[in-house]
Amino acid sequence: MDWAEVSGKGTLYSLMIGHPRATAINAEPSVIAVVELAEGTRMMAELVGIEPNAPSLKVGMSLRAAFSSENDGGGGMPLKFRPDVRQ
Repeated sequence: MDWAEVSGKGTLYSLMIGHPRATAINAEPSVIAVVELAEGTRMMAELVGIEPNAPSLKVGMSLRAAFSSENDGGGGMPLKFRPDVRQ
């Protein structure tokens, strides 16, 4: 493994909807995805800026990196992706 500078652009390769326990503080479902970066590498990330049941949530959609500055106690992913509306 090695660090590499990348564009932050990607494509939704695969996804799953995560449903937390009903007793969880944040019981909202989240979208966990495998994102294929423009440079060819695939990585896991959380999708934000789109509802889990949105009709536009489709494999192959264009995504852009979105970094989270929130401190959520280490339970979330610091790098997230959102739909790329600037295509």
